[in-house]
Amino acid sequence: MRRRIIARILTGLVVYNFAAAAVVKLMGAQFAVDEFRRFGYPQELRIVIALVELAGSALLLVPRAALLAMVTLSPILVGAAVSHWIVHEFKLSCLPLLLLAILGAATRMRWGRREHSE
Repeated sequence: MRRRIIARILTGLVVYNFAAAAVVKLMGAQFAVDEFRRFGYPQELRIVIALVELAGSALLLVPRAALLAMVTLSPILVGAAVSHWIVHEFKLSCLPLLLLAILGAATRMRWGRREHSE
């Protein structure tokens, strides 16, 4: 029971983070546009990443799809960490890695529960 509550809280944090980030990117918030420009990425990539983030958020809400969500969202987090690292924002590169760790923990807890229930 306790594990299920922790898994839901962690999942909720990750879903909220990705959904909010996706909405900001899709709305074309100036700081999102500026960040992609600063990294040298095309604005079309901002839209693609936002759509993947939304899809991953939706997948996270389905326990059976938690592993697929992690596989979908992990490259975005690694890419974000590397992007910050390349422009020498070492402290900011830790944030996506922290979110990746939370995503991994939530996925493991939910996937592990699924394995034990079968």
